[in-house]
This record gives sequence, structure tokens and C-alpha cells, in this order.
Amino acid sequence: MNDVIADSLVDTPGTSPAFDRVYFNLHGTARLDGYFVLGIGTYPPTATADAYLVMVPGGQTVQRNLRMSTELDPATLGRIAALQWEVLEPHGAWHLQLDPNPSGVEFDLTWRARSSTLVIPHYETTESAYAHLFQSGRYSGSITVDGKRIDVTGWHGQRDRSKGRRRTHDRLGMHLWIQAQLPGECIGFLYNEDRQGRASHFEGASMREDGALDPIVTLAHALEFNASYEFQGGHFMLGFASGAQRRLDVTSTGRGILMQGAGYNGWHGVARGRDRVEFEEWPLDGSRSPRSLELGITDALCEFHCDGVRGTGISEYALTRSSAYAYRAGGASK
Repeated sequence: MNDVIADSLVDTPGTSPAFDRVYFNLHGTARLDGYFVLGIGTYPPTATADAYLVMVPGGQTVQRNLRMSTELDPATLGRIAALQWEVLEPHGAWHLQLDPNPSGVEFDLTWRARSSTLVIPHYETTESAYAHLFQSGRYSGSITVDGKRIDVTGWHGQRDRSKGRRRTHDRLGMHLWIQAQLPGECIGFLYNEDRQGRASHFEGASMREDGALDPIVTLAHALEFNASYEFQGGHFMLGFASGAQRRLDVTSTGRGILMQGAGYNGWHGVARGRDRVEFEEWPLDGSRSPRSLELGITDALCEFHCDGVRGTGISEYALTRSSAYAYRAGGASK
């Protein structure tokens, strides 16, 4: 089962999928020794498959961007240039392998689920309509950076499986996708606001290692962003279907991975022939920021605290540059 589509989603009602994608992130649980974000996508309308790896290796202040693209046909399923993948168990395990390439990064990884899936069967805006799911997991295997092997066994990571049609620029005011990897659970949620500061989409849950899901039914946020629209930290007050009320504190550990380097500004799904590879490095010195780039989506490695317990995880965020929106503390309920 080496087709990226084999790990199926609920189809978006009434549409023919324009894309089928999977995203993984990877980070440590105790020490914050760098982090990595990987994505794979198939795009039937353009007969294209592409992938990316964006990373900030531990102790470095440079973001490495590797993008790969090929033609979509039966011969290419399961491989794009140096990247190979295999679904070992639907909703349970994936094998991911990156062979030598210009980035200086290679890996041989197995991702295994540590929680059940949170399925969002139908997310729709003016320009987008798709289904997706979130699931927390652990890795085994290793990553090699510039010849140095790093054992990442036990590292955590979230995957996001999505299918449908999607426009990256959805005229939002704020986008948040929070994944707090805590002992025994992942608290994960998607929260979007329109440019009037009103919640336009909100889904989330505590995804526990015992398989239980406790949906989030109320959310309040009080966050801080700097003048470059970089996330600094803050807290969330979360109410769950079980009746639990929990405070989740979050602190960003650095500038974050700028997802424009992954091709989120329109690179995905464009036919480029067979086994096209692109690579560059971006210094994380403030010369590029969520405010200055065409696309400001950023994945920041964060430290979380909840109920006296520490965890790590990724906070994906974006603020619009439109003068119609200014961040204010707020929230939503169901």
C-alpha cells in the first residue's frame, strides 16, 4: 500500500478532489533539537505529485527548503525524486524515507499513531471545500543532517490528511492550528477568524493515547504577536464536552518555519515534469518574516503547559496584512 491516497479520508460532499495531501511534523519531547515539516500531495487535474521538506536543524539559524515534483502516474506512486513513502497501516503507521539530495538531510522514519483521529468531514469557505483529519503519533528511526545521524525514536509529530479543493489565500483575519503534545494526549485544534474578528471555523479535541476523544466546545484566546507578525505566546482557556475546563499556556521557542519555503504560495500542483528538485536556504535573521512574505503561514516550535504538565508541539499561525483586521483576544463556542 504505497499510494498516498490509500490512507483514506471522508470525501468532501459534492466535489471532485483537486488534491489529496498528507502533512507530518517531527520534533523532540524534552530537548528542542530542531524540527522538521514534511508534506506530500497528489493533484489529479494537473497529473502532478509533489512534496516538500522544510526544517530548522538543532542549533542552527537557517531554514532549509527542499521541494520535489514529478508526474502523477502509476509508476510514480510512492516516490517523488529522493522521497519514498509507504502506508503500513491505514490510520496507524507510515514509513518515510529520504535518500541523498541537495539539502544535506536524509532520513529513515516510521510514524505510528498514538491517538485516534479527529475527523473534520467538511470544511468550507468561499474558495475552499475539503475534508481532513488530525492524528498524533510517535516516530522511530533516524535523521542524518550533514553526515551527523540523530536518533529520533520517541519524538512526537502530528499528521494532517486532507482532500478536496483549497485556496491558500482564503481572506482570513487569523489562522491557528495548535498541536500540544502532552504526556498521554495531544490537545489539537483548528481555529480561524474572519477579518472582522469573528470565529469562522473551530474544531478540536483532546486526542488521548487510550483512543478517547474529548471534543473542545469553548475556546478563548489571549495571544501576543510582535511587529513582524511573529507569534510570541499566550494562553487558551478550553472547555471540553466532558465538562473539563483547562488552561493551555504556550511559548514560541523561535522565529518558526516559514511555510512559503514549502511552496504554500502557489507552487503545489503545478506541472514541472519528472523528478524536479529545488533547494535553498533562508537565514532566520528577520530579513524574511510572516509580515514581509507573500504568504505568512508559519509553523513555530513551542513549549506548552497544561494542568502542571509540560509538553512540546507546533503552533501554525498566520495573520492577514489587511488593515481591516487587528488581533484582539477573543474566542468561540459551540
